[in-house]
Amino acid sequence: MKRGKSLSSFPYVWVFILIIIVFLIWLLFFSSKSVTKKNCGQDINCFDKMFVSCDKAKLTSIYDNNVYEYVIRGSKGSNCVLYVKLRRVGIGSSVETVDMFQGKDMTCYIPKDQLKEISFKEIDDLINYCSGGLKEAVYELIINRMYSLIIANMGEIIDNVEKDLYKIG
Repeated sequence: MKRGKSLSSFPYVWVFILIIIVFLIWLLFFSSKSVTKKNCGQDINCFDKMFVSCDKAKLTSIYDNNVYEYVIRGSKGSNCVLYVKLRRVGIGSSVETVDMFQGKDMTCYIPKDQLKEISFKEIDDLINYCSGGLKEAVYELIINRMYSLIIANMGEIIDNVEKDLYKIG
């Protein structure tokens, strides 16, 4: 080493500094739950554990041959944000059903205090916390089915109303 040259002019010092920077970035990115999410695959128990603490996670679930994707996006205020997408409608579904549901999604804001009381598997009223195209499609299907039932039973309904009218008069 010649006199007058600084230590920083040697290439191995710059390589060492670069390695330290890369390591620190890697450590920050992969050790923080707020940055990365756990991919639970199809393991509902894994997702349920993450759901209780509202830690970021992803679950792919098959229910009635429909493929759903659930993503815990983390906390927002006093709520846990859950994203739900119907990736693929089950084989054998009607074209109308596929058009109505496939690719639709919704975002749910579930109060964190309820996460400790009930597991993800036990949520029956999830749709009440959600908004988006998937929720709208579910309600549209319910309304269409109710309308069909009313139309199918219209004759019986009219007969009953007429009988009740004659009893009054």
